[in-house]
Amino acid sequence: MVECFLIHKQAADAKELENRIKELRKGFGDVAANIFLRELRGVWKKADSNPTSLVILAASELKILKKCYSTWGVETIESVLGKETNC
Repeated sequence: MVECFLIHKQAADAKELENRIKELRKGFGDVAANIFLRELRGVWKKADSNPTSLVILAASELKILKKCYSTWGVETIESVLGKETNC
């Protein structure tokens, strides 16, 4: 567990943290890293990974997708949804 805290401390930003998390274990990919970091958002400052395309689609279908998120790329949301957003 100490290794995880060191990874956070040594990571320069959210993207590097996500990449370091994925390197922890074989088979620990995008989805697992996203879930792991999502659970630590209130604890780790750099735990701010972008949502997966499935999360964006589900939020859109449920009408709970907020207009803009500073850390989400508008292009990413639009490419997943296949339409323009008003961000």
